Amino acid sequence: IVASTSSGLSNRLVGQVGEFLVCAELGRRGLIATPFSGNVPGFDVIATNSAMRSVPLQVKTANGGAWQFTADKLLDIEFDPMTGVQVVKGVRDATFPDLIYIFVLLGRERGRDRFFLLPKKSFLEVAHAHYAGYLERHGGRRPQKPETMHMGLRAEDFEPYEDRWDVIESALSAGA
Repeated sequence: IVASTSSGLSNRLVGQVGEFLVCAELGRRGLIATPFSGNVPGFDVIATNSAMRSVPLQVKTANGGAWQFTADKLLDIEFDPMTGVQVVKGVRDATFPDLIYIFVLLGRERGRDRFFLLPKKSFLEVAHAHYAGYLERHGGRRPQKPETMHMGLRAEDFEPYEDRWDVIESALSAGA
């Protein structure tokens, strides 16, 4: 995908490509998958097995580089405006901890896409470790803009979760 991600249309297109790639991969694995193109709050795709069990999936797609987040939407962060120091107190949103996140990194060529699958609670742990580690390396103060809470997560942050399609199978078989 060579689309620029600077416009909203391109961001939506990148997201749509990621959702359809996930659906295609799930189909190859014998599951029925349907994307909702942003029309359902909280998840993007639903996957169903032959026993009619379903699991919702949240898909985040990056067109190279990193997935971008605002850290204080994920983490409980205390900011002291006098010193510019940020302290991560923990995760902010622990609702639906078993919701499965799929991070799609679009490849430069067809077939070179990468998929990282993990439950939301694990995603929040990754975000916490990344952001708290960054702050620790800088004495709790972001070097350029102390007040910003921008965070980018890269494929390296998710490597233990690459191609973990078994996470979906486990979720579908839970309670069987």
